[in-house]
Amino acid sequence: MKRMFVLTLLLGVLQWSGCVPSRAEVIPANPDKRVPVEVMSVEKSLLTEIGDYSGTLAPRKSVTITAEVPGKVLEVPVEEGDWVSKGDLLLKIDEEPYRLAEEQALSNLEGAKLAVAQAESNLAVQTKTLAAQKAQAEAALAMSQARLNMVENGARPEEKRQTRAVVEAAEINRDNAESEYNRVQALYEGNAATKQMLDSTKAAFEAAKAQYSQAYQTHRLVVKGPREEDKDSARAAVRQSQAMLDAANATLDTLEIRERELENARLQVKMAQLAVDNAQLNRSKTVITSPVEGQAVLVVRNIEIGEMAAPGAPLLELMDLQKPRLVVGIPGAEVRFIKDGEKVPVECIGDPKGLRRDGIVVNVGSRSNPTSTTFPVDIELSNEDRSLRAGLICEAYPELFEHTLPLLPRDAIMDTEEGKVVMIVGEDGLARETSVTVVAERNGIAAIKEGEIPAGSKLIVVGERLARDGDAVNIRSEQEPVKAQ
Repeated sequence: MKRMFVLTLLLGVLQWSGCVPSRAEVIPANPDKRVPVEVMSVEKSLLTEIGDYSGTLAPRKSVTITAEVPGKVLEVPVEEGDWVSKGDLLLKIDEEPYRLAEEQALSNLEGAKLAVAQAESNLAVQTKTLAAQKAQAEAALAMSQARLNMVENGARPEEKRQTRAVVEAAEINRDNAESEYNRVQALYEGNAATKQMLDSTKAAFEAAKAQYSQAYQTHRLVVKGPREEDKDSARAAVRQSQAMLDAANATLDTLEIRERELENARLQVKMAQLAVDNAQLNRSKTVITSPVEGQAVLVVRNIEIGEMAAPGAPLLELMDLQKPRLVVGIPGAEVRFIKDGEKVPVECIGDPKGLRRDGIVVNVGSRSNPTSTTFPVDIELSNEDRSLRAGLICEAYPELFEHTLPLLPRDAIMDTEEGKVVMIVGEDGLARETSVTVVAERNGIAAIKEGEIPAGSKLIVVGERLARDGDAVNIRSEQEPVKAQ
């Protein structure tokens, strides 16, 4: 009755408005009371669930350039936005003060090396001279002792020959000492030898002369025979020779002081070399180049030509955007499906519609963010066209996991207050409302929990919202089973 009333009212309105259709325009009534529908056979298939996570691009490396030495800036050949290669000049500081410091250090090094050479020469001459003096003192003591024995006991023929040989050796030693003295004296007069060297060779010459005189007197006494006064003289000569030997031994102890002086001079050379190295290092630091492997983009420039660069102050900032990283947060239930090296499609704001970049997972975080409880995942992108910038928002679509379950068109699933339902054609040919549980969705396809709809069931995909549970249906056509894309 209610439907007849509504139809009568509608016809009255149409007639009043002059819009009543003619008989030819009236649609004939459908004598088939069944609901016309289209169906699809329900089958199990594979559906891969895809994640959708947004994040921002970050550089692979960010480097802040600072000066290590202070100075006036002479060159800054780069601007913000410029791409630079490793080793390209970024900034140049006035090197003149550091060049002068290097020259001074080199000069000090040369002076220290000359001091070492002089100390080595002095030590060598003094060592040789003192060794000769000691040998002469020992020989003089031996001769004086032999003379004493001879004058006290008389000389034998072999002793006479021995003293004669000593005289001849002493004469040769005297002549050699005189030649050495004359050589050093000539060097001293030409400022090629020190006063100490001259005094040492002169003392050696005087000692050699005394040694010869004593040897000669000893031989003379051996030949002529001793007198009492000769014995006293021989005893005095022994005492004098012993004193000379003691003095020579005492002088040799001073060589240790000269050796310590030489070591100190060598230490000064090392310190001077360190000063040179430091000066050269500081000079090299006046030229600042890009330290980033490959190429990097200059994003910040805080210095201008003519300004003073202070050590430690940030002057420039470079970012390595050759392969920027998209950092996304993935929940713990899903991050376990993300693996290092996995390829991930990425869409970035500003890219042409439909363009997807190929990203590579390079790091899966082991610790969650305490605020969002998600795990950070780094996805590396190629930036050959240099269109990607730090901070750009992008979407990543990694494959998470696979389902082999009954697949349905998502449009065929209706949301009701009781939950999600679909309409299927029962064995009796009537529409049957059936509850389903959606496990996963992708591209308009839904995977439902297994067992809720028997395999092979006819799912109503067209007309499902016209049919009610228990309605008779008229299957107009059957579509192909849905397949995951």
